[in-house]
Amino acid sequence: MKYRLESAVLKAVFAFFSSLEPERRLRWGRSVGRFWYALDRKHRRLAVENIVRGLGLERKEAEEVALRAFRNIVATLAEFSSFDAFEDLVKNVSVEGLSHLTEALKKGGGAFLVGGHYGNWELGAAALARSVPLTAVVRPMKNPLADRLINERRGMGGVRVMGHRNSTRQILRKIRRGEAVGILLDQSASRSESVFVPFLGRPTTVNFGLALLASKTGAPVLPVFSIRREGGRHVVRVGKPIDMVSLPDRQEELGINTARITAVLEEHIRRYPDQWFWVHNRWKTQPRRGERVFEP
Repeated sequence: MKYRLESAVLKAVFAFFSSLEPERRLRWGRSVGRFWYALDRKHRRLAVENIVRGLGLERKEAEEVALRAFRNIVATLAEFSSFDAFEDLVKNVSVEGLSHLTEALKKGGGAFLVGGHYGNWELGAAALARSVPLTAVVRPMKNPLADRLINERRGMGGVRVMGHRNSTRQILRKIRRGEAVGILLDQSASRSESVFVPFLGRPTTVNFGLALLASKTGAPVLPVFSIRREGGRHVVRVGKPIDMVSLPDRQEELGINTARITAVLEEHIRRYPDQWFWVHNRWKTQPRRGERVFEP
């Protein structure tokens, strides 16, 4: 019953935002984001504290960044709701650096795209999927009905989806076919699947799976970020492949390469901090005494 109720609410949200004209949809999304910021004391406090510690800002300035971040999250949901009219939505999206990806794919070994919950990450993936075959590796929601609804919307944007659990064989198959596989690497990971690296001034766990897969396949890892502009416009930036090391010590290699990938994510978050998902408790797992924190 709980799952059905949650999915019904999500359907209603999708229907509401999808029914609006683009400008009104964006205004509503930002207004609801402001309302969420005012009411949700728990996540507001978490976001502000994360920003103060991560960026070294005074509290008042951090609150302003947090408010804009809340507004961006709901605006992203509003735009995602309208993926049933994707062709109209994508007209406001430009892609920079696509040649970095197409050149990598021409070599026949596939490519990994790495990003975070930044800007409108869903729209960014969908915009790229118009040019290259793209599969996103995602963390399924606890509610399978809501998860199905969200993945249906992703499919409307041309993005294929696979769950992150037990996905190694599927990912390797995609890479061998010369396709692109996208992974968001900015969420907390379990100790058994991660290494500790610095991120926004504090050590945190980052899943080492991407570094391991890149090492096994030789496929390049390219950073991708969707950046929100004024007037409902977006720019998707594809960067050059991240320089990775190859070392005889596998743990050392995975740790350094994971740190290098994370450093690129941090660079973009610092550039446009109000577009990142600060409401996540990213630093909840800290290293124990003697545990190594790998540097880039």
